[in-house]
Amino acid sequence: MVGEPKARLWGLYMAGCAYNFEMNNIQIHQYLCIKPNRDGTDNYPLRPWWPLH
Repeated sequence: MVGEPKARLWGLYMAGCAYNFEMNNIQIHQYLCIKPNRDGTDNYPLRPWWPLH
């Protein structure tokens, strides 16, 4: 349990993030780093292998 003050602060943070995403003021860039095999290939799929729904 986090308590009401932290829950309110988290809600404010999430609302601010949502607003700024809509205004295109912030962006997220994610990178996935993997160690390639000796021949330069990898075994990680380009798309998720789990069901999305």
